Amino acid sequence: MKVYVITSGDYDEYNIVAVFIERKNAERCLRKLHGETMRVRIEEYEAKDDEVGKLVNILRKKVYRVGMNWDGNDARANLKKNIGILGGWKSEDDFCYKKALKAEVLQNKNEIHGWFFAVDEKHAIKILNAKRIQLLSKGDYK
Repeated sequence: MKVYVITSGDYDEYNIVAVFIERKNAERCLRKLHGETMRVRIEEYEAKDDEVGKLVNILRKKVYRVGMNWDGNDARANLKKNIGILGGWKSEDDFCYKKALKAEVLQNKNEIHGWFFAVDEKHAIKILNAKRIQLLSKGDYK
């Protein structure tokens, strides 16, 4: 059995957006996301019927809103949304998904925060910390 995985980003910013059993549903989701991020794509995997459940659990990520101050202390992550697995796309999910797909980071003089796909709170904080370090090293912070 083939499964179709919508992904975005590369390396540390690699995200599983959704998993579909039918390619047409994956393509519909991809069309909906077109233009929201530059690196959204469909990846195709072969899985035995009894492995599909395992595959979905491995690929499952959630949207977290994460914040921390500029010195990396006071980090916190809040679960915002489970991602769409094997299902359709709901318009009320758009806000959290679009923010997470862009790995959008907002900043002010006191803190940095953003929305990310992650497997847990610790992973979400790690993603934001990597972005914080990038901004600090470039001198590109408020």
